[in-house]
Amino acid sequence: MVPTFIIEEHHEAFFIWHYAVIRRIIPNLGNTLLHVDAHSDMNLPTLSGSLKEIGPDLKDTLFYVWNNLGISEFILPAVYQGLFNKVYWMQQKNKYPSSERRLNVVSYKGEGCELFVTNSSLNIGRSNPDCKSVMFHQIDTKESVDLTINVILDIDLDYFFCDYDTGETFEVEITENEYKTFCKNPYHRLHMTSGGKLRAEERIGTYYYIYQPKTIKNTPEFNAIEVMKRIEDFASWLQKQKIKPMLIDICRSRFSGYTPSKHWQWIEEYVLNKIEEIFPISVKYLPELLKENGIFEIPN
Repeated sequence: MVPTFIIEEHHEAFFIWHYAVIRRIIPNLGNTLLHVDAHSDMNLPTLSGSLKEIGPDLKDTLFYVWNNLGISEFILPAVYQGLFNKVYWMQQKNKYPSSERRLNVVSYKGEGCELFVTNSSLNIGRSNPDCKSVMFHQIDTKESVDLTINVILDIDLDYFFCDYDTGETFEVEITENEYKTFCKNPYHRLHMTSGGKLRAEERIGTYYYIYQPKTIKNTPEFNAIEVMKRIEDFASWLQKQKIKPMLIDICRSRFSGYTPSKHWQWIEEYVLNKIEEIFPISVKYLPELLKENGIFEIPN
């Protein structure tokens, strides 16, 4: 049986990988990540604690994830820990066929807190013990790969349909006084630090900050037949490549909004059904896993 874990948001995969290492489901070094996602998730995090201090306590690891890693910032920390030396990013359409590049991940003063990435080993020293390297590949289902050893299959449901309108923006309710201050003061700190990413809006006596970090792609109308085809194409690709993962994690991305709230459950069920046709899997959900390990239950 292939251990398969369902998580809510993608940074929680970092917790699952650590759990899998502790339970000896996967090796602690030199694995290959097959990252199936609408996004690369290869951003660098801002860490308040060192990655080198993460130990075997699962509760501490979970808190570290929730307090330090964002949903696009969890892969490079795992690379820095040596967990992966190959990362394949599966996209719907790869703009760079057969692309491959080496990335070197290193931390400031070797402390494991402030991470840097460079393509050149000259910048960090050829024998720097703090440096970890990863071969990063961008692929789609039209390409063949040779993935046979220590593969972790990491799936985000937004690969099959991504709601950019919801996922790329969020809002926070504020007071009327804060709204007026923001609108009137050109030197408001949020004006100066956020630029055009943040705006304030009034709606019939309520006030909000609207955060939109970048230009939003147009989200197409949800089409169940097209989504089914994407899932089936990916499943067919897995079979043709004869990939046998040691572990599978599936991210819903429903709270972040990248997977539509109306459709995430249907997409998840269809993905699980297609995967079960390929691999014998044992499915566990994050709240169930936490309860089994005496941590606590999280809101569903």
